[in-house]
Amino acid sequence: MKITIKYKSNPEIRQNLEPNEFTWFQKTPTWIGITGIPFVGGGGIAYAGYVVKNNTWIGIGISFIVLSAIASILPSSLKTTLFWAGYIAQILTGLMFKQEFLAYTYPRRLTLPEDDKLFKAVAKARPKIEINTCSKNELVNRLGISIVYANTLMNLREEGYGFTHAQELTKMVGMPLELVQKISPFITFSYYQEQEYPWKRINHLTTQNLIDLGIEIAVAKAIIRERKLNGEYKSIVDIKKRISIPFNSYKQLF
Repeated sequence: MKITIKYKSNPEIRQNLEPNEFTWFQKTPTWIGITGIPFVGGGGIAYAGYVVKNNTWIGIGISFIVLSAIASILPSSLKTTLFWAGYIAQILTGLMFKQEFLAYTYPRRLTLPEDDKLFKAVAKARPKIEINTCSKNELVNRLGISIVYANTLMNLREEGYGFTHAQELTKMVGMPLELVQKISPFITFSYYQEQEYPWKRINHLTTQNLIDLGIEIAVAKAIIRERKLNGEYKSIVDIKKRISIPFNSYKQLF
């Protein structure tokens, strides 16, 4: 009788075999071992630099190889000193770069690290996510935002709302402040910050101007009344909060 053991079908065994957010930073990349090889160990550092697209690392790795070559042609007394100095330095350099390398290559399928230091390392290594243009999948799987908050954020965007800073995620979407602070290194609002602000004309138009743009009379009056009472509007968020009227009622302004 043929007996087949299906390791992959057992979730407990699979969990032990596959890396997770805890074990990933405990692993030792193959190139680290190469740094322990005399004369060519710098190649391991150069390779790591190639993977993470860091020209400085590549230059350092090549420098160690050149240093070893120079040491090999020096007189015996200098050769030994320079060889050991370079050898120890390349090993220590590899170990110094290890965590940054693991942060850069951290798999996107894994949960973001709970450890604050590791979280920031991964955030620094990854490109930022544009809140105003990203997908729901990016919000949930890359930022770790719950589907409830992701849906709220997407609904506001569909109404034409544009986020301009992280604090709005708490005020408008309802995300806990701790969560917003945690994901802040991962996000950007450059899409809205780099363009002009056509909404600012709301601070200069008259009631009739607003009506001429197709805005209902009651909405136009509410906009002007609030502006006269409490001053100019500071942002799109400010407009929505102050007049408490659905964005669709005055989106012609934007």
